[in-house]
Amino acid sequence: SIDTDYVRTHQAFNNLIITTGKSRSSLSLFVDNTTETINGIGGITKAINDLMMQAANRLSEETLTLQVWHQARQQDCDKVQKHYQQHSIEARVVPFIEDVKSAYEWADLVISRAGALTVSEIALAGLPSILIPYPYAVDNHQFYNGCYLQNAGAALVYPQAQCDADELYKKLKYFSEHRDDLMKMGEMAKKQAKPEALMQVVSACDKVLSRQPHG
Repeated sequence: SIDTDYVRTHQAFNNLIITTGKSRSSLSLFVDNTTETINGIGGITKAINDLMMQAANRLSEETLTLQVWHQARQQDCDKVQKHYQQHSIEARVVPFIEDVKSAYEWADLVISRAGALTVSEIALAGLPSILIPYPYAVDNHQFYNGCYLQNAGAALVYPQAQCDADELYKKLKYFSEHRDDLMKMGEMAKKQAKPEALMQVVSACDKVLSRQPHG
């Protein structure tokens, strides 16, 4: 209610409509290395690149079929792409994904940081996720962002210091063999979405302005 100290919404989106419900034998991973900064401009960190490359060493030993769409730092793209190729993992590695809607529609699982915008998008997309919060975020807020989805059964949250390649490999192998669990997590993520957030913000502003004295 506007009469309380605050109105709780999610990030406000103009339009992000995601079509899910894919049926294929491979496990498609959207790996996003972006770390949102306080001004909303994304920076890209190296940690998730390294984690995925280390996990690839083990994943290539399995019969698991993976597809990866990986957003990496510009200076790391060639190295990451070659590493996937060396381990026979189908991947496209790019410094920036302009059409994030297509990436979410394509993906079965998201591996990313846990910025507010990212968590809101994942929920709206109705996708399961493995979230690795940026450890230097102010007041550890990315960890708490991620817990919003984890507490609903929609995500797994791993502090960077506790997430190693072996653990990531085990989770990816598990999800490749238990696709129903991914579907359930995606359904729970969708339930946490607030697609009406933009209108809630507008409505709250209107109510505040209507109480201001005129003249």
